Amino acid sequence: SRHRNNRNYSRDDDYDYSDDDYGSSYGSYGSPISAEMAQYMYQRGGQQKQEEYYLVGSEPLIDDQGKPYYEEEVLASNKGGGDDVFQLDLDPASPEAHTSRVPPGFGPRGTVPQPQAKPIPKAKQTKGQPPNRAGYQPSALGQALKATSTPTAKIPTQEKNRAPIVPSVAVPPGMASFAFDSPSPDDVVLEKRKQAFQQKKGEQQSGKGKIAAAPKAAPKAAPASSVVSQASNSKKPEPTSDAQPSTAEAEEHKVSIKKQTKQCSAAARKEILRKIQESDEKSKEGGKTHINLVVIGHVDAGKSTIMGHLLFLLGHVSSKTMHKYQKDAKDIGKASFSFAWVLDEHAEERARGVTMDVAVTHLQTEHKRITLLDAPGHRDFVPNMITGAAQADVAILVVNASLGEFETGFSQDGQTKEHALLARSLGVTQLIVAVNKLDAVDWSQQRFEAIKVQLGQFLKQVHFVPKNIIYVPCSGLIGENLKELKESRLQQWYTGPTLVQAIDAIRVVGRPKDKPLRLCISDVYKNILLGVAIGGKVEGGILAVGDKVRVMPSGEIATIKSLQMHGESVEWAVAGDNIDVSTAGIDIINMRPGDVVCDPEHPIPVLSKFKAQILVFATEIPITKGFNVMLHAHSCQVQAHIHRLNAIIDAATGQVKRKRPRCLVEKHTAEVEIVTHSAICIELHQNYKPLGRFMLRVQGRTVAGGIVTDLLNKPTTTTTTTTTTTL
Repeated sequence: SRHRNNRNYSRDDDYDYSDDDYGSSYGSYGSPISAEMAQYMYQRGGQQKQEEYYLVGSEPLIDDQGKPYYEEEVLASNKGGGDDVFQLDLDPASPEAHTSRVPPGFGPRGTVPQPQAKPIPKAKQTKGQPPNRAGYQPSALGQALKATSTPTAKIPTQEKNRAPIVPSVAVPPGMASFAFDSPSPDDVVLEKRKQAFQQKKGEQQSGKGKIAAAPKAAPKAAPASSVVSQASNSKKPEPTSDAQPSTAEAEEHKVSIKKQTKQCSAAARKEILRKIQESDEKSKEGGKTHINLVVIGHVDAGKSTIMGHLLFLLGHVSSKTMHKYQKDAKDIGKASFSFAWVLDEHAEERARGVTMDVAVTHLQTEHKRITLLDAPGHRDFVPNMITGAAQADVAILVVNASLGEFETGFSQDGQTKEHALLARSLGVTQLIVAVNKLDAVDWSQQRFEAIKVQLGQFLKQVHFVPKNIIYVPCSGLIGENLKELKESRLQQWYTGPTLVQAIDAIRVVGRPKDKPLRLCISDVYKNILLGVAIGGKVEGGILAVGDKVRVMPSGEIATIKSLQMHGESVEWAVAGDNIDVSTAGIDIINMRPGDVVCDPEHPIPVLSKFKAQILVFATEIPITKGFNVMLHAHSCQVQAHIHRLNAIIDAATGQVKRKRPRCLVEKHTAEVEIVTHSAICIELHQNYKPLGRFMLRVQGRTVAGGIVTDLLNKPTTTTTTTTTTTL
């Protein structure tokens, strides 16, 4: 109808009231259809006529009321549709018998079949008597079926609409008929292929609970008949789920696991360990050490502007690129955002002027190699900020020194307090406070000291040690006190370090290099050079090119093709490194942010219930049993609820104050049991601190933070492998 002008269309032109032949059959040019073709046309006067395709026995059938009737009467009944019923009297062996079932108007090669129609007059019938069948002439197929049918006294009602009887097909001479009492040769081949596929899959995916049987020597080829007979006679019982593998099978499975997850050679591993030891010695003698630095703070505090200008001053951004950013930002009326565009690369972030995702870049100072994580400051993107802070060793808290701006960010609805609290709860112990936009208050020392006192009291309450906090006044837009101190009004009262010097003064904490591998995936993507790649931080152990690793919770085995750190290819990575990994042997759908790459023989526990110690923050609703929350652990986010409140404890001594409390309010330290709605990768805090911390959020607010103290249910995925052990 969309191809016609329906609004101005006149339907009177298509219908002439003088020729009222509604229901008549006409050809293409208005001529009536012949009588021979009319039998295939639909008759509007009554029920559609049916053809007799087959006939069943001559014995009468019994209806629901106990009255006898013949099935031919049903086929020949035509109430209001005319007195004649056309019957096709065709030989079943003739080609016309097959074309008789073609729909009306369609015959072989588009022609209309012309069967011989025999009218059957209606027979008179009295009430209660069987119909008179004198005028009935059955077809050849009907006579054949009648000869093979056996008389029955009574046919149940359920068999009225039974399927037609198909005559058996004669077997040509010289061909033996198949008895169908044993598997065919094709079935035997398919069964063997299925067994081989299951055996290979069990060897590759041994961590999914299937123990592959020991491969047997292939037997010699046998004739098809013997194979069929052996398959029919030997039926092996199916193994039950309760059956335990034998000792031999367990040993073979252990050997297959070692072959499947074989790491690089012993000589190569020894060489990697030697290089790592040399690198540690160089860093102790004054070489550059690596740290992960996250930038946090309230929205519009100038986080991206400070770091973008710092990258430009350190030579990581060319003058040509910076000039282009300044020109493009000025064209859209955002000239002050030009340095922020160094980190905010997405078009939506530049248009809105707000960082939405964690930007990752690299820079180097005189003594440090830094992985820079620029976290978003808007409250809608706090989950992304948690992901960035979970990968950091140290944080820069940026505050706005403008009148009214600091107070807005430091209020209850601001993000200055929440970001500082989240960073401390996620393990950040060293903090640099960058008091930005101090030029807006004419480099006032009084304003700087007021911010320092007010913010220092809060940071002490959230367990930051004062000696680990450095306060740096600066201006990100003009670049003052980022790399050099040039402003004379600032030099009159400030004698502390610049921002670069404060970063160089950060102490590097120890990292668990001797523990099994743990790599938290924060990003999964496809690259032209790397192919299927993942990005994340190594939380424990050593990772080298060529290693076999297991991705949890999927349990898939992958091979490390290449490693990149700071944009350069490396041969190995240790705990604390933020790297990009190119993998092989695994599909991208089996990896997602929140998964953990681990040692194949020592995978991370995957579970949904654990015991934890939490600290309750400011919350409007008390935490009770069944309280629904969003749990954030490393780079994983999952729905969860509080399953049980065990006790309220003293944070200083660990003594139990009250058992089984009804609710938890602000500043309560409690022991609870948490159940996640889906299984997650998590560790005990005493084994892997970054993997044992988590945050609880409700309706955009952080209500609690805690650590994992006990794993209540056994890992559902790792225990299926007999060679794995839970840490």
